Amino acid sequence: MVCAVPRKKSDFSPGEHPHSQGNLQPREPMYGEAKKRRQLLATDEGWEGFKALATSMGLSASELVERLGRGTIPLEAPQGDVLTVVKWGNVHCKAVDANGAEYACKRVSSPD
Repeated sequence: MVCAVPRKKSDFSPGEHPHSQGNLQPREPMYGEAKKRRQLLATDEGWEGFKALATSMGLSASELVERLGRGTIPLEAPQGDVLTVVKWGNVHCKAVDANGAEYACKRVSSPD
């Protein structure tokens, strides 16, 4: 009986490893559309804090921005603030506080 010995990564020439071909295939967009490059301005401290928050949630900074924008990660206003909903979507909305600050929110019940 002949046993096949698994080959090491270094035994494959470039592009020959079975996993490399799979990585060359385009992936389907997660949200039905391709992401585009955007620009964001933040202080070093703010950006490092944002990346740390994303990492603590097991997300990339890009994915955290995506989920916040889509309202899948709800943001809550500080206690006592009154928010006025200015736009309802299917599940997402935008709310504005008394100072004009905007918040992403997620509908949790029907507006009946």
